[in-house]
Amino acid sequence: MAGPRGHHGTGHSGRRRRAGRRTDAWSSLIVPSLLVALLALAVPGAYGAPSTVWQGIEAVRVVEEVDMPTDIDMAADGSVWFTGLTGNVSRYDPTSDSTELVHHVENVVTGRERGLVGLALAHGHETTGAYYLYYSERTDDPDGGMNRLVRIVDGEEQRLASLTAAPEHNGGRIVVTPNGTLFVGTGENSLHEPAQDPESLLGKILHMTPEGGPVAGNMHGLVYSYGHRNVYGLAMDPESGALWATENMGWRRDEVNIIEPGGNYGYPECEGHGKHGIDDPCPTDKGYIFPIMTFYEDHAAAPAGAAFWQGGFYWGSFNEGSIHHLWQDTDTQEWRDEIVYQHDTHIIDILTGDDGDMWFSAIDGIWRLDLTGDAVNGEEDPEGGPGGAGDPDEPKGAIPAPGSGLIVLIMAGAAILTRRCRTH
Repeated sequence: MAGPRGHHGTGHSGRRRRAGRRTDAWSSLIVPSLLVALLALAVPGAYGAPSTVWQGIEAVRVVEEVDMPTDIDMAADGSVWFTGLTGNVSRYDPTSDSTELVHHVENVVTGRERGLVGLALAHGHETTGAYYLYYSERTDDPDGGMNRLVRIVDGEEQRLASLTAAPEHNGGRIVVTPNGTLFVGTGENSLHEPAQDPESLLGKILHMTPEGGPVAGNMHGLVYSYGHRNVYGLAMDPESGALWATENMGWRRDEVNIIEPGGNYGYPECEGHGKHGIDDPCPTDKGYIFPIMTFYEDHAAAPAGAAFWQGGFYWGSFNEGSIHHLWQDTDTQEWRDEIVYQHDTHIIDILTGDDGDMWFSAIDGIWRLDLTGDAVNGEEDPEGGPGGAGDPDEPKGAIPAPGSGLIVLIMAGAAILTRRCRTH
């Protein structure tokens, strides 16, 4: 998203969180339409009790005052970098327990899903200090703008790619690979058809060199895969090198996909395994690549950031405020999913570090989970997954209903995110 939406073994191989990944107080109405719209649409349902897999694990908030922490990454020295929606790039040092403002992007336009939404530290960041940002730049069009992918070196911005922005579906996730190339997820600006147009950068996963050039093997220019609605999480498996993505659909059938070069993921004709907006099955004779799992048939999970941890794939649900583990049963080859951690507010991104911890950004700050204890490293359940997956098609996890003060805020100013309420 800017709201919502994994990379490195070194901070870059797949965002340990992704391969496989945010200091101003977010007060008053700065985060306005985006935050309010997300909260308004993330109506809790009867999702059942959260998993007990990580029972007893309590998250520790390390950064509290953030203007909507949209993306997080980790440097080789263990510091956590994060972006704020309105333009701040900050760095948290766990050794000194201190936060510093590193950079501020001027002329960022926010509102709904626009803003400073993507961050990744460049390959060799520890020596060059370089990093990548994806943000929505203000233009003369109040309902649009331009999405910019840039490389920051010594505080100077080098523009790598530009594509139109829109109130919804801008994408912005970035993964830096071990050889320094980068994958970038984009949205289709709620225009639908550009997702199938190889000439357009909208509704795609892009693959480019550190300087913004196309990588050999792309299907067309910068385009690596197509047929996407709005990719919000990217993670590269540090063992296999496979690229995984979470994707936001309409009000249901959000997806987790394994990305293949040149792959067509079916949007706008298909969402999940069904046709867009209806219950008819998606055609199987057009070469579409189907998700390994969808969430859910009757409401949206709003999958956000993703990461690999101890060989497993984990993803955050904005609507549920939860972290999921998705794995393949070695006996049946069926994909299974379970909530392993439940937070009190909406999760935006997740990141894993070399010390075995997991970090996540939520609307109430940056948090750290210590996953080295017995509550995490206990025995797996007999079905082959941690704690028992249950029915993967059943909704899981619940978040508290917004309080009356928030409802007043919602009524006062929100522009509702269409991805939670539209079927087109």
